[in-house]
Amino acid sequence: MTEADKKDKIGEIFRAKGQESDPAIINRMAKIAREVYYPAGATIQDMGMEQNYLYLVIEGIARSYYIDGNGNDVTKMFIREGEFAIGESLFLPESLEVFEALENLKGLRFEAKTFKELICTDKAMIMTYVEMLEQTVIYKMCREYSLQNMRARERYVRLCEMYGDMEGRVSQSVIASYLGIKKESLSRIRRGLKRDHEI
Repeated sequence: MTEADKKDKIGEIFRAKGQESDPAIINRMAKIAREVYYPAGATIQDMGMEQNYLYLVIEGIARSYYIDGNGNDVTKMFIREGEFAIGESLFLPESLEVFEALENLKGLRFEAKTFKELICTDKAMIMTYVEMLEQTVIYKMCREYSLQNMRARERYVRLCEMYGDMEGRVSQSVIASYLGIKKESLSRIRRGLKRDHEI
């Protein structure tokens, strides 16, 4: 990927969020961006490790997850093309989650401290940054509500609405871990929805 390609991709992401950023800032972001590749199953960022980078997914899909007190793998969220895998890299020194490539993944890697400094020099990017933070808070609130107040079947239907293409790209065990259920329970839910012609 050439620097011009990086610039076009970064600009495209910010424009998609409704902000026309300073081309000079986009150019500087392209200069610090490093192209990266992770095969499916690779760990991008491990839990407890120092967080120096954030990633923009160009191709592929990733997830963030943690291991709960009972040793269960719990998927927090999915990161798809055109989305940033940030975690706590802009706020905390150590990662509280694991980022894993679920497909062969191509992306751009940015040094987190420099990236944040660049964002803070441009009003449009600051607005985009605030919007990203707000979306993250809203997502976490909705996720918490769904885990506490919705049945697994309802959570699965909501997942399909949010991530329509997920079924063909992500294993059933990962989807089940996102829903907070066993893989066998997910299979029963899917059979029931097919029987009821809801999927």
